[in-house]
Amino acid sequence: MVGLSNVYNGDFGNRHIYAQEFDLLSIDFAQGESDMNFVFFFSTSRRKRPLPTKRIVDSLIKAMVQFPILFGRVVPPKQRQDGCWKVVVDPDNLNWPDITEASAGGTTLAGLKRDRYSWKQWSRASKVPDLCERPNRPMFGLHIVQYACGGISLHTKVRHQIIDGNGIWRFYDTWAKICYDISMKPHVQPVCKASEAPVHDRFVIQAALNSASSAGTEILIAKNKRLDLEKFFMQLMAHQQKAASEAAAEYGESPWRMHKFGLSHNALSKLKQTHDDLAQCSTAHISEFVTKHGISFVSSNDLICAILWRAISRAHAVVNPENPHTCLMLACDVRHRISIPSTYTGNLSFPLIVHMTKDQINQQTVTETATHIRHEINNTTPAFVKEMLSLMSCEKSMQKLISMFDPSNAFLSASITSGFRMYEMINFGFGKAAHIDIPAYLKPGFSIWLPTRSSKTAIFINIALRDDVFRIMMSDMEFRSFVDHIC
Repeated sequence: MVGLSNVYNGDFGNRHIYAQEFDLLSIDFAQGESDMNFVFFFSTSRRKRPLPTKRIVDSLIKAMVQFPILFGRVVPPKQRQDGCWKVVVDPDNLNWPDITEASAGGTTLAGLKRDRYSWKQWSRASKVPDLCERPNRPMFGLHIVQYACGGISLHTKVRHQIIDGNGIWRFYDTWAKICYDISMKPHVQPVCKASEAPVHDRFVIQAALNSASSAGTEILIAKNKRLDLEKFFMQLMAHQQKAASEAAAEYGESPWRMHKFGLSHNALSKLKQTHDDLAQCSTAHISEFVTKHGISFVSSNDLICAILWRAISRAHAVVNPENPHTCLMLACDVRHRISIPSTYTGNLSFPLIVHMTKDQINQQTVTETATHIRHEINNTTPAFVKEMLSLMSCEKSMQKLISMFDPSNAFLSASITSGFRMYEMINFGFGKAAHIDIPAYLKPGFSIWLPTRSSKTAIFINIALRDDVFRIMMSDMEFRSFVDHIC
């Protein structure tokens, strides 16, 4: 355990934090007690000097002062008069981060790089306990692993109830800038501009949703179409619980294993070309496909999601042919969709459900599946978010939604998180990370890293799969034609 007594003295102690409370919304509880995991691998300097772990810890605490919700404790309704879930920050009893260190023995970063940072090569020292298992159930955890070459990896965990992926990357950016400034300007504390200052107050969400209530017609459309589909699928989930148990008994228990897949730059280019050949459009020409579907743009993320969803759906059709449904769950950032500032750091990763039958998905091309995904994303309007949050506030609805993540329902759903500006943001003053990983923390689930800068390296996709589903996917010709790295 890093000695924290010295860290918390000086200019960034308790006196810079005041008593605060933050509301927790229904969307926060879709994540339960899960932690978000991120790992940064940093190589050492040419002279093989150890990287400055004390500076990393010092800057971490300074950054947390600007994000006080990370110092709080989750307080349940039964402990409060107002009967609401809150995160309470007490300056006289702060919930400090859990900070630990370990050595990876003879493991080197060069060796990990040769193996494409496969989890099989990660040292046991890299394993980090869940925050809910630690004393005081801290909001944030940092585990520093030292390598024989002098490099380090930073394994971070944050409670998903209080923050989502886009929010935590704002925190990482602040942390890295402070760490960088400590080495360059020891006596200067960076100050955020008003437009860049983090926002935490959950009431800003409600205010934005209330402003969407004026779109009465839009709400009716959302209720009649998409919300009916969401309710139908949630009702289906309760019915499928029994079917899932029966399927497990019929096909045998299959253990979960973590797999890392990669799409090389050439494979991604091939995928984009496959789409462009079908959906290419310009002012002079609009393809029949675009005319039919009304969508001329799909992102790389849409296409990768389509490949994975299609492959897993085909595998599930084999292991459970009686179930006709397949579902993709996307972590959709709704900040800009409901006019919330991008500086909002709370949990606004909206669980967007995309549903089809297996027959429908089998009759489509990759581009058509990606277009279906993009269509659902584009239709995530403020009115729909408002109504969906209202639906999720019902305890039974939330239980059904959470059950979609249960391993017994693996053949029904998948969860995808992507789109963080990692490489462009993280610079702690001793070089940018050699590799950044997002270990998949949902079962079943994907965790996709899409670089936001031009890259010749592979895009890695972390997936938790049942063995029988994995074996079928390995023989899937469409899947293997694009996915060319398997760790």
